[in-house]
Amino acid sequence: MRKTIITLVIILFSLNMFGQLYEQRLGLRMGYTSGITGKIIKDRRVALEGMLGFRKGGMQIYGLIERQKPLIVDGIHDLQLYFGGGAHIGFVNGIDRYRSFNGPSGVSYYEERIVGPVMGLDGIFGAEYTLLKVPLTFSVDFKPFVELQSFYKLKANFYDVAFSIKYTFRKIK
Repeated sequence: MRKTIITLVIILFSLNMFGQLYEQRLGLRMGYTSGITGKIIKDRRVALEGMLGFRKGGMQIYGLIERQKPLIVDGIHDLQLYFGGGAHIGFVNGIDRYRSFNGPSGVSYYEERIVGPVMGLDGIFGAEYTLLKVPLTFSVDFKPFVELQSFYKLKANFYDVAFSIKYTFRKIK
C-alpha cells in the first residue's frame, strides 16, 4: 500500500514537469441546470469539467471530459468550441409537467411529482470566449442528458442550454 501511494505521488508531481499549459477556471452556470462550474484545461486540447448543479428542487454532481477546438486564437481574442460527455448523480424534488393530446380541445396537461435519486449520462457542446487582458471567460453551451429517475423512470432532456461566466485563476507553463 505504501509503495502504491509513493508511486502515485511521484507520477502526479512528474506530470507538472513537462512544461504543459494548464488553465483553471471557476464560475457560475445559468440555465435549466444552474450552479457552480469548474474546469481544468490541459494543453488547450482536453478539459475536465465538474459542476454542482441545481434543478427541480434537487442537486446533482456532474463530471465531464471535453475536447477543445480553437476557432480564433491570437493576441487579442480566444474563441474555442468544445464538445464531450460525462455523467451525473444526485437527487430531484420537483414536478414534471406533461402535455397530452386528448379531448375535444386537443391539448391537456398533467403533472407528476418527482422525488428521489437520479443518475444519467450527459453530452455537452459549446463555445467559449476568453478575454486575454482580463481573466474572464464567457461560454454558451448545450448539455443534453438522459437519466434514470427514482430507479424506474427514464427521462431525456434535450433543452438544457446555459450561459456561463468563469474566472481564470492561473496559467502555468
